[in-house]
Amino acid sequence: MIGDNIKRIRELEGITQEELADRACVSQYSVSSYEKGKTSPTVTVLFRLAKTLDIPVASLLGIKTKFTTEELERVLKRTLNL
Repeated sequence: MIGDNIKRIRELEGITQEELADRACVSQYSVSSYEKGKTSPTVTVLFRLAKTLDIPVASLLGIKTKFTTEELERVLKRTLNL
């Protein structure tokens, strides 16, 4: 589940595994492994990924949270390429 969330949010942000890995100071292999469900990120890495993706850790964990207007606008703009 965490891996699916990492991949979904990464793709919404329009960045590659390599870009996410570089920004979060992990290897591209690690990001790939997380997304495939082969391994899970440590708590420290989970927080770095969330910070890099500019989202709450709860989103990576699949915990539903309410989005602010700014967050919704940001996702919609990126999704619609505005």
